This record gives sequence, structure tokens and C-alpha cells, in this order.
Amino acid sequence: MAFSKAAFIDGFIAETGEHLEAIEAGIVTLKKQKSHQALSELLRELHTIKGSARMLGFPTIESLSHGLEDVFKGVREEKYDVTDHIAQLTLKTSDCIKKALDAIHATGSDAIEIAAYQEAFAKASAGLFFSLEALDESAEKADNDGIIQWQEGEATSLENITSIRIDLNRINDIVRAFNSIIIHQFRFKHQLEEFEEKMNSSAAGTIRKF
Repeated sequence: MAFSKAAFIDGFIAETGEHLEAIEAGIVTLKKQKSHQALSELLRELHTIKGSARMLGFPTIESLSHGLEDVFKGVREEKYDVTDHIAQLTLKTSDCIKKALDAIHATGSDAIEIAAYQEAFAKASAGLFFSLEALDESAEKADNDGIIQWQEGEATSLENITSIRIDLNRINDIVRAFNSIIIHQFRFKHQLEEFEEKMNSSAAGTIRKF
């Protein structure tokens, strides 16, 4: 019997969302106090996401979960503690995985830009400083430049689309065009009022002559 990837996608998206909620709750616990149980559960959640993503052929989510898993393996090995930076990295990675899930829901592919995350994982797992700003810039760029890429040969139902991404420059063009319409409408209204005023004055002058 042939393996049908499509039959498992909805379940994967829902289950991964649940795993991410558990990870977010776990990092809050670990930030407050050291807990071997919370750390083990967090690692298990990441490992499950990684394994499921690998099985279904979603390399972006596999890479993100694997990278963050390596960071927490370093915590388990007591190479470093859970710092504010690592806590923020965890939450930002969770958000990034959610964007990849949105991409799967819309296009069937989890392909989004994650180079900044991979660099952060490598530095964090080595106990080195990494930039959170680079992750924010990467996320902003993805939001600004990302337009849904329809996979050739794969039909996507409009009923399954919950969100789309639009180039920021196009949004700016629309806003400018809308503003221009409002300005022209205001000028036209002002000119019409002046014309009506002149017509009324002309009519009143004609009446007075008679």
C-alpha cells in the first residue's frame, strides 16, 4: 500500500502545534528554575517534532527542531545554563516553526528562510554569543518579501488557505494610491463648492439687476 503524505499533514500540523505549546511552557519553567524533568520533556517534544518532520519530508521543521534540540542537549550536559537569550531563542524558534506550518497548510511545503536560526543554534550549542536581532531581521524579511509560491503540479484548495503574504512594497503602493484618491476627492469637492458659490453669487447678482 502506497504511503500517502497528504493523509497525515493535518494531523502533523495539529500535533506539532501541541508540541510547541508544551515547549513554550517548558522553557518558562526552566527559566524560573532548573528541572531535569522539564528539560527531559522539552527535549522529548523537540525530538518528536524532528522525527515526524523527517518522516513526512519537511526539512525546514526538521532542521529547526534538531538545532534547538542540540542547544538543550548542551544544557543537559551542563555546558551552560538556560539564559534569557536561550529562552528567547526557544520562543522565536517556536514562532518560526509555526510559520513553516502555515506554509505547509497553504502550499504543501515548509520552505522558509532559516539561515539565521541555524547560525544561532551553532553558536548557542557551542556556548557562544548569538544575535537575537538577526532572527528578528530574518523574520521581518520573510514577512515583507514572502509571497505564497504555488507548487507546480499541485492544486491547493482556497478553502484551506487561512493567510497569505504580500510584498510590503505592494502594500505601500496601495496605501499611496488610496491616499492620492482621498486627496483628489478632497480637491474636487473643494472646487465644486467654489463653483457652486460662484454660481450662487452670479445668480444673486442677476436677480438684483432686475
